[in-house]
Amino acid sequence: MAPKFRDVKAYVSKLEGIIEKNNERRAESKELMTEINGHLSKRKEHLEGLLERYEAVLDTANIGSGRKLDIDEFILPIPPIGEYTCETCLYEAYMGTMTAHYKEAEKAEKNDPERAYYHYSMTLACLVDGHNVILHNEFSDGIEGIYELGRAEEIVAGDVLRCKEKLEKKTEVDSK
Repeated sequence: MAPKFRDVKAYVSKLEGIIEKNNERRAESKELMTEINGHLSKRKEHLEGLLERYEAVLDTANIGSGRKLDIDEFILPIPPIGEYTCETCLYEAYMGTMTAHYKEAEKAEKNDPERAYYHYSMTLACLVDGHNVILHNEFSDGIEGIYELGRAEEIVAGDVLRCKEKLEKKTEVDSK
């Protein structure tokens, strides 16, 4: 299973602490320490953005349900997308990962809600993490494209919420 939202937040805090300690140390090679901190800072900023966008999409999909989300209890899979210099390669990586996970989620939803929850969560993580590159390559570059991608995020977020709720109900029934 993927890490929970709170675990990713804790990891981001840990990265921040490492960066601060590295800044305090007297490195033999300031260039090396600068490079290390640059990579750590980039990773930290990337994860902070993912946390923020993922939470916002789930909150939007939850509007009107009357349900209070404990966002820290949701899983947050980190898309296994590396750094690409070519936007087309980056786009293909997001779309391939997202499509594969969505298909698996649909297959698993009836019989294995935990598996469906994971795969829908990964699909949503790919959508929000790759938002800009997907928007640029998949949708028109106007307000309509932004709306279409936002709607796709909202639909998948609804799938995540539905599966999470099924899991919670299943846990309640199993514990009785």
